[in-house]
Amino acid sequence: MIVKLNEFPQQFLGSDIFATKIECDFTAYSGYDFAQFFKAVDDNDRTTAVISLIDSFMFISENNADTDELKEFITLLSPKGVLCSDSLAEKLDITGKNYYIMKRTKKGKGKEGFSEEIFASAVYGDISEFSEGELILPERDMFVSDFSFKQRRGLVLAISNGKSMAVAFGVGAKSVYIGAVATDKRYRNMRFGSKAVEALITALKDKKAYLFCQEKNIPFYEKLKFTVIGQATEFTMGD
Repeated sequence: MIVKLNEFPQQFLGSDIFATKIECDFTAYSGYDFAQFFKAVDDNDRTTAVISLIDSFMFISENNADTDELKEFITLLSPKGVLCSDSLAEKLDITGKNYYIMKRTKKGKGKEGFSEEIFASAVYGDISEFSEGELILPERDMFVSDFSFKQRRGLVLAISNGKSMAVAFGVGAKSVYIGAVATDKRYRNMRFGSKAVEALITALKDKKAYLFCQEKNIPFYEKLKFTVIGQATEFTMGD
């Protein structure tokens, strides 16, 4: 059975990158008309999945959920996009873009020289400039509004030294979702990106960190003690 989510289940706190994203969005936007949150419950009243649907895009985190039920639910809501583990996507007959999921539990090495970036507009500008368009962001006003709203609630964090930036797009009770790491092209290959990640993890009090990663970037994150733990599939209408 899939019902409205009224309280985020403890067993899903930090359980994976999808749950971390859903937890943060739930904390920020539960009760708002544009955001809907659900949970799947089995016959023993055990929560087997948590689901978010915001602006017609769905995230799913599951643990032994009824995939036939999930498939029917997705068909009923007809989201424009779905992001979940590749193993769940296969069961749901969903295909699309694939990303690697990486995780780190090692403590940070300090944040000397880095400070918190308090202006969402500056976060957007630096990510756009430093990544030279490689990192795809939402439309500017939407990003700034969302980031500012969550920032006031301690649900996001950006660390910068003016040369490199690392951003957690989700700060949960037990884990974080790192969504962007970018370095000014004038300072690349000088370890500023690595230092930004270490500073961010330190600032976040060494919570376990998750991120989505393209294959070409795996070696960079492996040097930072991240390990590949799985893959994700992103389906968007038209794929």
